[in-house]
Amino acid sequence: MIGLINVGKSFDGGQTYAVRDLSLEVTEGETLILLGPSGCGKTTTLKMINRLAEMTSGRILVRGKDILGVDAVNLRRTMGYVIQNIGLFPHMTVRGNVDVVPRLLGWDKERKQKRTEELLNLVGLPADEFGNRYPAELSGGQQQRVGVARALASDPPVVLLDEPFGALDPITREQLQGEFKKLKKRLKKTMVFVTHDIFEAVSLGDRICLMKEGELAQIGTPKEIVTQPANRFVEDFLGQHRYQLRLTLSSLHELFSQENLSPVKGEDLATISYEANLVDALELFEESGKGRIAVCNAEGTTIGALRRDQVLEKI
Repeated sequence: MIGLINVGKSFDGGQTYAVRDLSLEVTEGETLILLGPSGCGKTTTLKMINRLAEMTSGRILVRGKDILGVDAVNLRRTMGYVIQNIGLFPHMTVRGNVDVVPRLLGWDKERKQKRTEELLNLVGLPADEFGNRYPAELSGGQQQRVGVARALASDPPVVLLDEPFGALDPITREQLQGEFKKLKKRLKKTMVFVTHDIFEAVSLGDRICLMKEGELAQIGTPKEIVTQPANRFVEDFLGQHRYQLRLTLSSLHELFSQENLSPVKGEDLATISYEANLVDALELFEESGKGRIAVCNAEGTTIGALRRDQVLEKI
């Protein structure tokens, strides 16, 4: 879907590099996380994909086409774009903000209205309640939801996200990360997502591209990055969080077969998904105050119970 081939971005006649000789591929329906410390070139890389920043070397292909052969404005209209400070138009209602791109594309009134209502419902802001409000009447989290809806308005094949939850408080951020995972599973868009937060990257990404000083340090699945760091920089970046990250990557179904689960006999137990991780399980034990929790499959059917000591033994 997206290919970067030896892409570079330099300033001062080639004296200073923001990105150097970067090659990677994003497959259709994949969420690739661009991760790294401030100044490593991740936002510049994102902006080069939709030509908000022009590369100085290399090639970028989107759906097999070289982006330099496409009008920059038309290219951007085929991509959703979500930024950290949201960038909503303060003088427009929520509806007006969401249907900006469909209006530019010349959609008829009925189609625009239907799409806007569909998306606002999708992000948890029902159109009949929030559609006629202005950005100033919304919380930060609600504004960010509108930003996501706007990015999806024209049903683009590619969505670019630049630290979309970075300015939010921790609780709101965690809530929106959860909503994002649900949207990701439902919409199956090709997404490139910039963050400096390793936990966010591991939670949301199918693969992670870790960058250092404009270059690729390592690319792989979250589990590959955490369990098989390619070099000292990756190890140092993971730092003291590596152990906790390992726990978040260990799902219950990987660690416990159904034979390890005990029967549930009419007990009132807190329930957790078989796909949840060890950290989720420990938190649920704390919240419930019980020594056992029920485990359910993807269909929501309880398949057995897990004891606290079983989880602690794995840890």
